[in-house]
Amino acid sequence: MPKKTCSSHNDCNDHGDCISDKCSCDLGWFGDKCNKNGIDEWGEETWKTLVIVFSIMFFLLFTLALTKLYKTINSDKHWGINRTFVRLFRSPKHLSLFYISLVGALRGIWISYDPYSLNNKMPRVGDRLLCEMVYPLLYGVYTCVLLVWGGLYQGIASKKTDPFRILRRVLLWIMIISFPGIATLSILKGMRYSNTTAFILGSVCVGLGIVILVFGFILFTVLLFCYIDNNSKKNDLEEGKLYSATLSEAQPMLTTEKQDDIPLTPNLFRRASQIFMFNESVNKNQEEVLADRSDDEWDRNIYQKKQSRTWYSFQSEDLFEDSGKFVRTNTKYESFSIRYPSKHGQVSHYILNLTKEDGVVFRKIVILSTLSAILGISVLLLYISFTMSNWGDKPHGTLTAIYVSFSLELFSCVIIYIVFTTQIKVEAKERLKFVTRICIDKSDKEAIISYPKNLAHIGDKLYYYF
Repeated sequence: MPKKTCSSHNDCNDHGDCISDKCSCDLGWFGDKCNKNGIDEWGEETWKTLVIVFSIMFFLLFTLALTKLYKTINSDKHWGINRTFVRLFRSPKHLSLFYISLVGALRGIWISYDPYSLNNKMPRVGDRLLCEMVYPLLYGVYTCVLLVWGGLYQGIASKKTDPFRILRRVLLWIMIISFPGIATLSILKGMRYSNTTAFILGSVCVGLGIVILVFGFILFTVLLFCYIDNNSKKNDLEEGKLYSATLSEAQPMLTTEKQDDIPLTPNLFRRASQIFMFNESVNKNQEEVLADRSDDEWDRNIYQKKQSRTWYSFQSEDLFEDSGKFVRTNTKYESFSIRYPSKHGQVSHYILNLTKEDGVVFRKIVILSTLSAILGISVLLLYISFTMSNWGDKPHGTLTAIYVSFSLELFSCVIIYIVFTTQIKVEAKERLKFVTRICIDKSDKEAIISYPKNLAHIGDKLYYYF
C-alpha cells in the first residue's frame, strides 16, 4: 500500500498538488512534501550558469528577430499603423518573426527573474503563465511554416488537385485557439485544478493539435519532395529532347579558332541558344535605336563602332562557359529558330516548373524547416511530459530535461529565423540578378549605370548599349 504523504494541497508546500494522497511536485522542487529546492540539489553555481547562458541567448534571439522584423516591415515608404498591422498579420514570415521575438522576450524575462519560483519571487499562477505561454508561440511559428508550404503547393499544383485549403484553415484556427487554450491550462494548473475534467480535456486537445501539426509537416514534406524530384526528372527529359532537336542547327554555327572540336554539352547549348535569340532581337531593334538619335547629338560612326565592339565582345569572348573554362569563338551572327519538342498532349500535374538550381534551393529550405519542426515538436512533447509526469524524485534528470528543453527551443527558433531571413544564393543566377539604375541627363545623353565590381564586364556592355 503506497505511503500517504498528503491530505490536501496545503501539505505540498505550495509547490505541488496532492494527487492520490501523494504530492506531485512542480518542476524544480523535490521531496515527499515538495520542500526541497532545486538549487540546493543542483548547486548554486550550476544553476547560475544555466540562468546566465540562456538569458543571454534568448535576449539575443529577441533582438535579432525584432530587428529583422522592423527592417522588413519598415522597408515600405508608405508607413502607417494600420498598414503595419496588416503587413504583420497577413504575412506568415512577419508573423513568424514576431512570434520568435516574443519567445525570446518571454523566455529571457522568465529565466532571468525567477524560473519555477525557486526563490519564491513569483506566484505559482504567474510562473505557469510566463513559462507556458511560449508553447503556443512555438506552435504559431510552425503553423506559419505550414501555411507557407500549403500556399506554395496550392500555387504550383493545378486547381483540380487542391485538397489542402481545409487543412490550412484548420491549422490557422488551431493556432488562434492555442493561445487562450494554453493560458487556461496554465491558470488551472497554477490554481491546483490539474486533476479536473477541464484540465484533462484541455491536455487532450493540446495533444490533438500537436498530432495535426505533425501530420501537416509529414504531408507537405512528402508532397514537396515528390514535386521537386518529378520536376527535376521532367527538366532533364525535356532538356535532352531540346538538345537533340537543335543540335543539327546549332553545331554548324559554332566554329572555333582551335582545330579540335568542342563537345556541345547541354549547358553549352543552353548558353548558345540564349545568346543567339538575344542577338536576333538586338538586330531587329538596332536600326530603330540609331534612327532615334540625330547626327547633332551623336557621332553615328563612333556609336556604330562602340556597338559593334560591344556585341562582338559579348558574343565572342564571353559566349560559352563549360567546366569552368571560357572558349573564344569566331561566330557568324546569324539567327536561327529552335524547335521545341512537343509534349504529345500531356498535361503536367503542376502549373509551375522549377529549374535545377531552384530545386536545390527548395530542397534546402524544406530540409531546414523539417529539422526545426522536429526540434520544436520535441519541445512540445517535453511540455506534455512535464505536465503529466512527476519529477519529484529525479533531481538530476530534471536538470538535464531543463537544459534539453531550453536548447531545443533556442535552436528550433534559430533555424526558422535562418529559413525565413537567409537567401540561399545560386551562383548561375546571381550573375543576372543585380539591379541596374540608369539615369539619363537630357543635356548630354550619357548613361550612368550602377553595378557590382564582379559584374563590371556586363555593366560596361550595358553602358555602351544605352
